[in-house]
Amino acid sequence: MNKFVIGALALTAASSLAYAGGTETKEWSKFDRDFLALTANQGSATGSFGVTGYVRGRGVRSGDVDADTGTAGQQDLSGFLLDNARAEFRASQGDYGVYIAIEGADTSDDALTGGTATDGTVRLIDAYATVKVPGMEGITGQVGRFRAPFLWSSFMVEENHQVLLDRTFNSQFFQTRQDGVQLAGAYDRLSWWFALMNGVDSMQDEVMWTGRVQAILMGAGPGNQEGAYGQTGDLNLSVGASYMDDEGVDTANANSAAAVGLDAVLTQGGLSVHFELVDYEEDITPNAGLNSRTGAINPFAAGLDADRSSTPWSATVGYMVVPNKWEVVLRYENLDDPDTTGGSDDTIAWTAGVNFYAAGHNAKWTLQGTRTDSDNAAKEADTVALGLTVGI
Repeated sequence: MNKFVIGALALTAASSLAYAGGTETKEWSKFDRDFLALTANQGSATGSFGVTGYVRGRGVRSGDVDADTGTAGQQDLSGFLLDNARAEFRASQGDYGVYIAIEGADTSDDALTGGTATDGTVRLIDAYATVKVPGMEGITGQVGRFRAPFLWSSFMVEENHQVLLDRTFNSQFFQTRQDGVQLAGAYDRLSWWFALMNGVDSMQDEVMWTGRVQAILMGAGPGNQEGAYGQTGDLNLSVGASYMDDEGVDTANANSAAAVGLDAVLTQGGLSVHFELVDYEEDITPNAGLNSRTGAINPFAAGLDADRSSTPWSATVGYMVVPNKWEVVLRYENLDDPDTTGGSDDTIAWTAGVNFYAAGHNAKWTLQGTRTDSDNAAKEADTVALGLTVGI
């Protein structure tokens, strides 16, 4: 498939992250949600500009995680980590907009990724332009660098809006930013996204494409934050389904570099429930390993076992013990991760947490404990972490 031709067609159609007006619809992209709140004069020729950002750090302790990646079994994990130091810039000019995000922290793990940690190095993580499609209400276009529109938690929820310090296993897997174009729209209670991105082969002729639909079944939908902070007593329920295929990963005799995702989000009063499941085909099945810097179980090395697919899933339940102040959270994850023989390591992760909201998601403390059990002893650990998030 020729990327240039497809990209040109998508840009000609001009669209992206969705915004739908009217009393029965809801903004679905974080950019559009914040962007519209920032700019009441959307059609003004003078435009507008805004800056937000946040810092998120943690202290972490585990006697089961080896923090010395050079020599096995040398040092227990115990110390402090800057998860995020992010600045976000938004601007509008008539029907056009721009979003830029820079990050000054890196929690990548050398042992898992084979890379080099770059703490303190400021880097560009997101940068894209948007445009409303003339004559097509509720349709927008996007071009630049962004995350694929796959899971609600992976592309709509930023780290400062999570209920736990770490994302789910599936959400972590889809965090990679890539260059591409995207079309999206919304009608009544249904929203959709379609993105074409470079994929694993970068600028070669194959593409990665992602499609997602999401429906609000009850209430106003989940917005762009996990948990029940700020929720009313109304029942809100949304469900989503997605599909992606990275054609650059496909083997010569099979078309198996695809994944199907399903998720659902429910809130009512102080209760929140979040379920997600991803079915990975053989060529992109992720394995799992303990991050030597956070103690979290991370996906890595997609396609390690080319003859086995996997279906990791998770369920997260939260409850506001004291409305908008204290929230307890419990998460269960079944990773269905492959072993080296074509079977499964059967890794299970439990995480329990408590949030104290001093000023909503702009100032909160998060205390969490995680236990991972596995047929592979190298994936088993008990980890405790305390994090602070402060933003503007």
